Amino acid sequence: DAFFIAGAFWIIDNYDIFITMRMRNISIVLFVHDLIQINNPEYVSEHANITFKRSFLDIIQVCDRIITNSFFVANDVRNFQLSNFDFSVKTEAVQLATELPTIACTRDMIFREELNRIIGCLFVLYVGTIEIRKNHMYLVKIWERLLLEGYDIPKLVFAGKWGWKIDDLREYLEITNFLDGNVIVLNNLSDKEISLLYENCIFTAYTSYAEGFGLPIAESLSHGKFCVSSSTTSMPEVGRDFCVYVDPFDIDDGYIKIKDLITDMRLIDKKTEYVKNNYRPKSWSDFCSEIYQILEDQIPCGSGKMLNFSFPSGKLYSFGHESGDVYERDIVPSIRMTRYVGWESPSGVGSIASQNLSSLKIPTKDKNIEAEIYLLLCSTENNFVDIDVTVNGKKSRIRAQQELSLFKIYSRISDDGLINIDFVISSKTSNKDEFYGSFLISKIGWTNEKDYHGKLCLFESIISSAMIGKSYNKHRRNLSYQSSSEDGIRCDNIYCLLSYDGPQFIENAYQYILHRQCDEGGMINYLRKLANGVGKIDIIIEILKSEESRDKNQKNEIERFLYHLDYINATR
Repeated sequence: DAFFIAGAFWIIDNYDIFITMRMRNISIVLFVHDLIQINNPEYVSEHANITFKRSFLDIIQVCDRIITNSFFVANDVRNFQLSNFDFSVKTEAVQLATELPTIACTRDMIFREELNRIIGCLFVLYVGTIEIRKNHMYLVKIWERLLLEGYDIPKLVFAGKWGWKIDDLREYLEITNFLDGNVIVLNNLSDKEISLLYENCIFTAYTSYAEGFGLPIAESLSHGKFCVSSSTTSMPEVGRDFCVYVDPFDIDDGYIKIKDLITDMRLIDKKTEYVKNNYRPKSWSDFCSEIYQILEDQIPCGSGKMLNFSFPSGKLYSFGHESGDVYERDIVPSIRMTRYVGWESPSGVGSIASQNLSSLKIPTKDKNIEAEIYLLLCSTENNFVDIDVTVNGKKSRIRAQQELSLFKIYSRISDDGLINIDFVISSKTSNKDEFYGSFLISKIGWTNEKDYHGKLCLFESIISSAMIGKSYNKHRRNLSYQSSSEDGIRCDNIYCLLSYDGPQFIENAYQYILHRQCDEGGMINYLRKLANGVGKIDIIIEILKSEESRDKNQKNEIERFLYHLDYINATR
């Protein structure tokens, strides 16, 4: 079988069912409309960007096939995978249908007097939500310039609801009295009214900065009207040779081409006639046939794999909906997708066990190694919760407190690279026959037991996450902060050392590793390195490998440095 997700994947909170499907050889096929939130985040709200990126990182890990609505978006998806992952999901385009339903609408059916006045004039139509990405101001500036230069211009009609981040446009239109009535904004139009506007305009405009497809262009062509369209992203793919293309970032380019049109009605008639004689919309039947063919081809190709991605060691991965796994330069696949059974939907800081037995299945890049696995978790109750944790067959017991604590567990990662973790709540009620309680897992990381640099990198990530010592409030579904270390205290653990910056970090590193004060030359040297972007971990390693420490047993120094951890409850 194949399961088809026809877009809007970001509204799904829990993907556990998809993981189960994949492991039963059911193919997951995803339809993607665009990657604007990733490639053009300036045109979308920050919340929408984070939600989309986070959800896309999740869903792409369980996809066996991706279908897009344009060849442009297909290339975007391929490039995104190539730039960020070591796997690639087969991606292909099925262009949207452009066939329109037959809608009969005549002027005598229109009840708005405003529409009747517009139909009686020459006008250019722009259909679409009025928001910053659609670039309406571009046309307003061109119309204003044409007016100032004395041209007899058609009305400019914007048909769409008011959208996001257009305060400047609204203010400008109000100040200029909508260019003295030459710009008209219409909201809440019916399909019949939109159809009537298409039928009666002299041509349309669609000067958006970025699109995944550009359906209003196709609608215009289906009504027999050519479009002045942006030359960017997918829009030339939709408009082909039936449009006049302008650079949406260059008003002069748009001004010249629109002026040439409105001053030559014969040119408008010629382009309109070409569209009517040659444009053939794509039918919904053809669109559906192409989709069904891909789904049929995919049915025997289920991977049987849990995820497409294998996680490297030395990193800290989050189970929550924080934005920390979505970076501009470094996109980290989410560990949320490894929740195999027994979990609630992720909250802001982690995932809560929903039943007595909950499991993780984590595919890693590590094979056949002894590993140290670090779990950051806490009780969601008003008391501690005892949990039996079995990692690849090796059982340990931990006690989760109300505050987030870091637990270290030793286990072997086998030849298949999987970390299988089962959590069984072992706290009992007073009658000793019933188990009670739940816990939240916030983050996880692991390293090869002999990879000392990897351990340092992981611990720096743990410190940077600033989560240890916070407690979970199950009524508020959030974390509250407990006290942290005081400034000025000499470092006696890695958490303290990595929390310092600048001269304090260097001085404490010398005291902690070399057992002496930092000399002036060393201070200048390492301050310069910090200023040039060298990380604290690299400086620690350099000090450990310095000539001064050459006669010391370096492994023991690193071991001492790593294992003096105030907040780690080690279990073996």
